[in-house]
Amino acid sequence: MNTTPRSVPSKPVAGSRRRELVILSVKATVSLAIVWFLATKVDFETLASRLSAEALVPLTIGIIAGILMMVLTAVRWWGIHYRIRAPIGFPFSIPATMECYALNLALPGSVGGDIVRAARAARVCGRMREAIMAVLLDRGGNLSAQMVMCVAVLPFLHISTASRDLQIAVILVTAVALVGVAVVYLSPALLGRSPLKRLRPVRELVRVGFILHRILNFPRAVFEIAFMSFVIQAGNVIMLWMAILAIGHESVLLFTLIVAASFGMLGSALPVSFGGLGVREGAVVWVLLETGMAEAEAFMIAIVFGGLVISQAVPGLFIWAFGRLPPVIDLQKS
Repeated sequence: MNTTPRSVPSKPVAGSRRRELVILSVKATVSLAIVWFLATKVDFETLASRLSAEALVPLTIGIIAGILMMVLTAVRWWGIHYRIRAPIGFPFSIPATMECYALNLALPGSVGGDIVRAARAARVCGRMREAIMAVLLDRGGNLSAQMVMCVAVLPFLHISTASRDLQIAVILVTAVALVGVAVVYLSPALLGRSPLKRLRPVRELVRVGFILHRILNFPRAVFEIAFMSFVIQAGNVIMLWMAILAIGHESVLLFTLIVAASFGMLGSALPVSFGGLGVREGAVVWVLLETGMAEAEAFMIAIVFGGLVISQAVPGLFIWAFGRLPPVIDLQKS
């Protein structure tokens, strides 16, 4: 009689897969619902007529601005690695950043590209904790710059009610985004594990905190990260401006552009959709409507802006499919 025990799937693994399926279903539902709502508000015949040959110039400028923004992000990430004494090659940082951007848009967690980028960097520099810290600083720089730009510019909009509503929304969205990103990063390491195994990722986070403390002791390094973060966010403002020009709308105030672009990208950081799809465009529409723009044009601008943002993923997808970047390592096992 064969007494070989049959393999039985463990309950924690099955429960983890069910949770993942539920989360994926919720995110897909949110993205599809918002995109469907936006689509019902846009007259695509009018939009197609406005996107004539004259729109090619602003659309091209918007795409170039997005690519330059990714290059500057790679420069910032490369500089962070240099500051924490875990250097990576600059030629590696550009394709890795482009791949990261594409995977963040394509994968449901909105941070899948960050995880892959940290794993590849850990393979290059040989330091797992420093690689994770560099990605967290890079991501945190964007969120901080977007929040500061929104709050600092709101008083200049001269719309008291809208400014109060936007300020509250910016603070809430930023808080939820920070907590959500932290949950997305930590949940794979904590869920479905025994208490003893959960101590290891917590211990690693403490060590990562010491690395953060080390870089914060150098004001010049903090200034470099902050300065680059604000310069990078200018790319989003330019893309929104080009989307407005592409549909033939008269130019809007610079302050409106800054708040709308920054708030839209803040909304995309919320881990409730696929790569911020729908949430980003909906946030832009809300800001434009609050500042007095006509509903039809606000929705068309948001759709074109979303298209420009998504177009930035094309180089990264080619790099992911055909590139020869260093293989990833298992961050949990290392």
